[in-house]
Amino acid sequence: MKRYINILALITIILAAVIPYLNSIHNPFIWDEEVMIVGNPIIKDWKYLPDVFKTNIFGGPIGSSGFYRPVYTLSFMLDYSLWQLNTIGYHLFNIFLHALNGILLYFLIVKLCLRRNIAWLAGLLFVLFPINCHVVALVAGRIELILGFLSLLYVLSFLNGIERSKAYFLVSALLFISSLFTKESALMLPFITLAYAFVFLEKEKRQKLVLPLAVLIAILFAYPILRYFLFGSPLGGTLSLINEASFLERAYTFPKILLTYIQLIAIPVILKSEYNFVVHTFKDPYVWLGGLGLMSIFSLILNFLKPKKHALFFSCWFLIGLAPYSNLAIPLHATLMEHWGYFSSMGFAALMSMAIFKTAEKISRWQRYIFVTMIVSLAIFYAVKIIERNKEWGDPFVLYKRDSEKEPNSFLLHCNLGVEYFRRGMLEDAKREFILSNKVCPGAGYDIAYNNLGVIYAREGRISEAVSYYKQSIALNNYALAYANLGGLYNNLKMYKDAISVLGGGAGLYPLNVEILYQLGAAYYEDGQLGLAKQAFQRVENIQKDYSKT
Repeated sequence: MKRYINILALITIILAAVIPYLNSIHNPFIWDEEVMIVGNPIIKDWKYLPDVFKTNIFGGPIGSSGFYRPVYTLSFMLDYSLWQLNTIGYHLFNIFLHALNGILLYFLIVKLCLRRNIAWLAGLLFVLFPINCHVVALVAGRIELILGFLSLLYVLSFLNGIERSKAYFLVSALLFISSLFTKESALMLPFITLAYAFVFLEKEKRQKLVLPLAVLIAILFAYPILRYFLFGSPLGGTLSLINEASFLERAYTFPKILLTYIQLIAIPVILKSEYNFVVHTFKDPYVWLGGLGLMSIFSLILNFLKPKKHALFFSCWFLIGLAPYSNLAIPLHATLMEHWGYFSSMGFAALMSMAIFKTAEKISRWQRYIFVTMIVSLAIFYAVKIIERNKEWGDPFVLYKRDSEKEPNSFLLHCNLGVEYFRRGMLEDAKREFILSNKVCPGAGYDIAYNNLGVIYAREGRISEAVSYYKQSIALNNYALAYANLGGLYNNLKMYKDAISVLGGGAGLYPLNVEILYQLGAAYYEDGQLGLAKQAFQRVENIQKDYSKT
């Protein structure tokens, strides 16, 4: 009977994970995917496998900004080897991972000795939360899917180490390391197992976990230290309003971040690509009223839900999952992004499921019918919301236009919208968005927007302004396309020495960028350095055989 119940539960979770996302499988590559996948030669040939571990997710130098996520890049290499640039395969893989995470969450909750109906509803709610649409419908959102998959396996392996064989502790340590090579926020995983040990285990059993926990804690401290010495400090250089705020302002903002995540998971009325807000004063209602509200919510959870230990554990799960995105220790490139809530939404789903069944037990039979109708209606609302959001992700122009209206302080959205205007030949609209992107961008501006303005001014014949913008783009963040565009402009102006100087620097940073290498070869050729020109063209040919210019 348990086997049949499991099969039925898993089938419904899989259907709930798959059906709402079917209209996303034809969505094009957008946003970072154009660089990470379409324009990234590293993922297109297994001979570049060593480079996966020496570059960032965009195929460039790692640097202090991070984005050293080789497991993530490897998933795209696998995808490309199977279906090249056919987006359907990439989207299907995302949906598969999401369904798999719903199944693993179900088995984890069952393993924690909660009733199967609670585990089933938690898995169902988790795969239906519209906040996770950013993760599933966007190919680039896969990083959260992989991290969620490895994290759930990590927790299950650790629990097996307690209950079955100590060999599982070694598996959990390897999964932890793999998670760190997927995304830096995996540093929170040992705290999940610590929470489990203190909530569920008696003192004698906790003492037996000293060694495996010590190993995990050692990895926890070793990883950021190695990252610091190899790639530099992660502090500084981040473009966001929250990064411009003081520590006290970020602390004031934290209650609003938590409340916003709760609202987006439970009642997602409006979804958007990113959220930029800062609470500047203690007098703001989100600080004192929000703090009291959060304390009331978690107090109600701990007093109302049974078993109390499970309520406490999944509350810890929710909070620990959001800790890396609190902006308290390290300010991020946005105050809040929906995909950052993927792992925490698992804990929230468990709490929500417990609350639903607890409520159902306390009401009369006829009230129960109304209550069930409300829950079914909520699930349908979630599914419809996912389908609607998938349509927005399917049209970049619509997505960027709508989301930039909802979040006018997003320099990323304004820049992306400008690119879509540019592709439609609407240069004045594109220029307006690029200028606005730099205007709302904290600091000296956005390197990509400067490059894009350079392209427009070059087309208009305003050469000195184009050169200036390209140089600003390079100075801000060594943007690869700015090197290629400035070098190409110098070539057109027959300033070959200047082109060689710029492009040589770009090729040193981006040795696999075919645009830079081709322009460098052209500069060498026109400068009479035929041997160096031949070498540059041959490098382009080795990287991309169908690059017609060579």
